[in-house]
Amino acid sequence: MALTDIEKSELETAIQALGSNFADFTFAEFLQNPTKYAGNTQLRLIKVDLASDDTADVIKQNVLATLQEFAAMDVEIKIDSSGNPYVGATDSRVIPRLDKDGNPLFQDGNPVTTSVREGQFFPSTNFADSFVSTINQDQSALQAIQTAAIDSGLITVEELGNEVNGIGGVVTNALINQTLQYIDTSYNKWYPGSIERTNFESLVDDSRGSTEFRKDINSFYGGIQLDPQIPLSTKYITSKEIFANGLLSFLENQANLVEAEENKFNVERALQIKSENIMPSMTTLAEDFEDFYQQLNGRPISNDLKAEFIDSVAKDWSPYVDALIAQDKFIRADDVMKQYTGTEAWQKMGFDSPQMGGYVTFEERRPEFDVQNPIAVVQDKIEDKTEAQNKISDEARRIADAQYAYNKYLGG
Repeated sequence: MALTDIEKSELETAIQALGSNFADFTFAEFLQNPTKYAGNTQLRLIKVDLASDDTADVIKQNVLATLQEFAAMDVEIKIDSSGNPYVGATDSRVIPRLDKDGNPLFQDGNPVTTSVREGQFFPSTNFADSFVSTINQDQSALQAIQTAAIDSGLITVEELGNEVNGIGGVVTNALINQTLQYIDTSYNKWYPGSIERTNFESLVDDSRGSTEFRKDINSFYGGIQLDPQIPLSTKYITSKEIFANGLLSFLENQANLVEAEENKFNVERALQIKSENIMPSMTTLAEDFEDFYQQLNGRPISNDLKAEFIDSVAKDWSPYVDALIAQDKFIRADDVMKQYTGTEAWQKMGFDSPQMGGYVTFEERRPEFDVQNPIAVVQDKIEDKTEAQNKISDEARRIADAQYAYNKYLGG
């Protein structure tokens, strides 16, 4: 709901208290000279906040969060990702603001953005330093971080070595620092004034005064108990929540990069294999088959048989190259053998139904590794035909020799 005049005056006073650069702040002057305090981008953002249906407290919080990131003596004209100029702090980055459904907000056709200064993404002061220095004392939190990293495929159990089951070390700390840097420089959710952050802070504050264990607060780490005897600030609890969400985003981002890089390499290898295995021309095949046939049989190959062999190569060449590409991927994945278990294994071994002996496994080479070069297949056929023809010729000679010997015997 829109602010009343009294609430607007209270907000002006709060803004003036942000620092000397805002000492004479008024909304009237801000609308006339916004770059004195922040910039046109921030003006659009504040106009959205002032016209929103949020409560007065939320509106005030969002406006303050937008303005306190800026100081008039430390700004410069910058360009956002859409090519639009804006006034921003020299060490800030622009984040598109999202609605409750995660969709970008627009004002007058322009995307609504907010800016965050480097090192100030987390609400808790010096959160990065305190989190790294204390995380090794929280075994369950460390284990949650390690498990998420392993599940994403970014780190293997072997790479962690002794750093398993919540035991800290160099590898885990490196992951935490990478995540902190990613959140501070690239993460575009849970930004100051975002719906996620605002709602979470309200949840934490509303839960104060109860010793009930809350699984919906810091759930990534297993939950939290807001013990009045061991007070934790809302800012620190929120910072931990931001880290958990940022970690999952970082792991997903890294997995996508790895997958994209792997896909790119697979494409490059496929193109290389195809370029190294181009099917010979029809003329070349004809000449090669003629020569090979002539050498083995001592006579020319018939045109019909030659055409049959050439058609066979043309039909089988693409599947052959596809098999070579598949072989390359399987070899790199160390996955040459395909394993069958249970009923499927018995069937592979030639039995119609499972035999006595219970559980069984059966391994065989993947079909892609049984594919032969089509030219070699044709050469084998020519050799087989030659061998068969030689057997027939030898048999004919034996019969002729026997007939000759018999006739000679009859003739004395």
